[in-house]
Amino acid sequence: MYELHRARHLRVSDSRDRVFAILGHFSVRTGNAELAALKADYEKTTAEVYVDVAVRALTGDSSLITLAAVQHPDLPSSTKAPNQASGQIRPVDENTLPSWVPDWETYETHILSEPISPHCAHTAPPKLKIDTSTLVLSVHGMKLDVIEACSEPLAQREFHLDSSGRALAIETLWHDICGKGRFDLEERYINGDSAFFAYTQTLSNGCVATSSLEARPYHEILKSEWLAQGAAYLTKSLGQSDDVSPALYDVAANGDHFKWSRAANGASTNRKFARTAKGYFVLGPKVLEVGDVVCVLFGGKMPFCLRPWGRHYLLVGECYVHGLMGGEAMEWKEVAEEIFDVI
Repeated sequence: MYELHRARHLRVSDSRDRVFAILGHFSVRTGNAELAALKADYEKTTAEVYVDVAVRALTGDSSLITLAAVQHPDLPSSTKAPNQASGQIRPVDENTLPSWVPDWETYETHILSEPISPHCAHTAPPKLKIDTSTLVLSVHGMKLDVIEACSEPLAQREFHLDSSGRALAIETLWHDICGKGRFDLEERYINGDSAFFAYTQTLSNGCVATSSLEARPYHEILKSEWLAQGAAYLTKSLGQSDDVSPALYDVAANGDHFKWSRAANGASTNRKFARTAKGYFVLGPKVLEVGDVVCVLFGGKMPFCLRPWGRHYLLVGECYVHGLMGGEAMEWKEVAEEIFDVI
């Protein structure tokens, strides 16, 4: 599935060949018998081929990377959802894929759940079933929170330092979305980390790219190093400012602003930064909106956002939620397992 994602930018004369051209790849023949049995069939429409791949991958795999590969250029708002009592399901035809099926013709950004990712939001195997007649995906998970505020989509190189004079996202997101005032290390995040640390880690997907580029085991890198990188970027971008506490300037002296900038640009491009009702910071898909539900789905490296749609849900996409990336939600006694019917 990751190779299909990596090939999204390639040009083809027949969209079905985005799948069929990779059938000879060694990864197709290892680990997933359902995918290994897939054959090129040009009697099927493009939508039928993409649905077939998703069904085989989800039912034969031990991860949810298929759902992580879903990237919507747009998605209907919850304001257009059918009446709860109607039971209406979005029609699926040659031109309409279910929200849980990746469209391999669309590329928005890289997958946060890529194979090298150390995140592990849930450690148990996936629990799901697919109704092949209605194409409803029923997946087990836990509903954790609701999006309360979110930004506009973040642009490419949003955290690149330049002399453009435009409003700095690092500052506006902190004030407008987090609802914070001065930058400091005193205010606590919901899990006990400093709010500033949680903020910079969320925007950079936990700085995973930095550990990968430096070939260093992710969990051996101290939080203080990640904090110093984020502080270095903040102080470099804002300069001497009364909006930044002296303690952050001290921390920044040990950081490399470029490392954080590179990680944040790679992670945040075409995504939105958001805050939940409980106060969690979220880096989610560009189609994220207020009212979307933050969930941990069984077997997922990352949490996912779902959009209520009548009696069902639309899959919005994977997201980084600081404080929920190491299986913490599995310890929540007050949250019950439930089944989400995704259309």
